[in-house]
Amino acid sequence: MTTHCGELEQVINRLWDPDTGLPGTEVATAARDLADLEPELAVRLAASIDELWLAERSIGYVCRSRRGAVARVLVLGQGMPRSASPARHLVAHALCDLDALDETPQWRAIARLCPTRPGGLPWSVVARDWWAESFARRDAGPLAELLGGDRKLVEIVMDYHRQVVRDYVIRLNFSGE
Repeated sequence: MTTHCGELEQVINRLWDPDTGLPGTEVATAARDLADLEPELAVRLAASIDELWLAERSIGYVCRSRRGAVARVLVLGQGMPRSASPARHLVAHALCDLDALDETPQWRAIARLCPTRPGGLPWSVVARDWWAESFARRDAGPLAELLGGDRKLVEIVMDYHRQVVRDYVIRLNFSGE
């Protein structure tokens, strides 16, 4: 059975051979994560992404943003640190490409508060990836792992992401997308 991804269905391409059965666990999980995406974010992406594909071992998208044509592929299980949700991580990158969410003064200030990430670079240097991974880790527990257990900082980051979603709700209600 194929997971229905709501508004995103109009841009999703499922790339696996139906003769060989259903997709693997990672792709099925990615599809469920996309289906669980906040409806306002799904509407924003569906209106802005030309293609979103789900394939064995990878998910990706192509969109035209203020930065020009952007294509991004996330390889599931290889080539990237394990994400709490590779699909949400990819969605977060798309939102950054479309709306520069990683460049806001508020997010830059939050990134400066965060401890150095595994690998040594401060989160403020890699604000785009930090935005994507913190968005992917939508629950306090997984987010606390990245923040050294600092519960106050976890709440600041989670509040920021909740505000981003609220802003999309307001945009959607006033723009009629």
